[in-house]
Amino acid sequence: MLDHHNWQSDAGTPPIPLPCGDQTYSQDKAEDFWFLANAAASFRALLASYPAIVSGGIVSVAAAWQVNITALIALVDFAVKVIDGTVVWAIPPSMRSDVATMLINMAAQASLDIHSGGNLSPVADGATTNYLYAAYAESTPSQGTRARTKKAGSYAFKQTPSFTLYCNSTNPGGDNTKVLLSTLKVSAAGAITLLSQAQPAPWAKDTQTPPLFNPNLALTPGRYSWSNASTTNFPSSGSCAAGDSYAMDVWVQGANITQLLFDATQGIGSPSWAWARSSVNGGTTWTAWMAAFAPAIGTEYIQGVNSAAPGTVWPGTTWADVSPEEAGRYRRIKGNYGPPNGGLMGVAIVGSTLDHAMPYHAHPMLEYSNNAGNTGTRPGLYTTTNAPSANYPIGAAIADGIHGIAPPCDYESRPATVGIAKYRRTA
Repeated sequence: MLDHHNWQSDAGTPPIPLPCGDQTYSQDKAEDFWFLANAAASFRALLASYPAIVSGGIVSVAAAWQVNITALIALVDFAVKVIDGTVVWAIPPSMRSDVATMLINMAAQASLDIHSGGNLSPVADGATTNYLYAAYAESTPSQGTRARTKKAGSYAFKQTPSFTLYCNSTNPGGDNTKVLLSTLKVSAAGAITLLSQAQPAPWAKDTQTPPLFNPNLALTPGRYSWSNASTTNFPSSGSCAAGDSYAMDVWVQGANITQLLFDATQGIGSPSWAWARSSVNGGTTWTAWMAAFAPAIGTEYIQGVNSAAPGTVWPGTTWADVSPEEAGRYRRIKGNYGPPNGGLMGVAIVGSTLDHAMPYHAHPMLEYSNNAGNTGTRPGLYTTTNAPSANYPIGAAIADGIHGIAPPCDYESRPATVGIAKYRRTA
């Protein structure tokens, strides 16, 4: 606090501020202080929000009664006493209260016991909301020794991380000297349920966490990331789960909000990896989550024998089965010798050359004698004579109108066909 010219005294009688041993240095220090105070006020007005998390402060459950907290950098208010320069100097000098902007620089906390007593005393009934928050703590040098301000080097107490952690049922809201990290519930056995997460300042680079781990409440633009079993309003039509690791981008333009959500647990390539939805009334109502990179409405999808249904490939989308549009028909590319787009060619397929149409052919049928001992054992036509009649030449007509191609062709081979389905996206 010497940087704020909050002169510590030597506890003598009367108390003498420590810097008084070097008058010139003290004057320079006072000038520097007022310059920095003015700059801090401008900076504070630019930030427009206090207290503010610059980075870190992310809380996760470690074990019963224990949490982990990532390294925290935050700005908070801190009440100080300074010499009142508006009144006549007296000994001891008149003091006044002021508020300084202080930096909390906390190292990561691993397996922090939140019920160790004192400031860390949550209500453990499984129902009460507890608040985990941090405040700046002043670390002062030892008192009782008169010493002048050092002209070189630095005081060790200035380099000591100065912060105090609290966990109790007292809401620090409205107290700018404290920065909230998380809200949580604790059972009698020490089971911890996180209800909310620290929110970095709008100008900070850290990602945010949706309030109460609920994407419906993520109404400010920016990037979000979180993983918590208390997550609600996540996509329900795919394989997403409450405890998955999520990342989300939020865009806001007036009352129009668009959210793009990624489920890192499901992974790239999974149908449940990327999702999108929107609101046109500031988050009062939302569209359903749907696959973010699905084909546009109106797109057709051909489902083969082993293909998944389109609604499974792109969860959250709606598809209509339009197979009846082409039921029982073959497709042929439109052109000079094909039908117009969407039209039917008819039964006959014709063309100027054999390359343009199916060659003229017929189903081969041969004539046999009933007395030849092979009645009904081979496909063909049978006569009542003892000797078979001559084979019909290509194109020659028999009584039933069937044509023969060339003997002795008993069968015509065709490739096996399989049924497919056609879908069109409607929503």
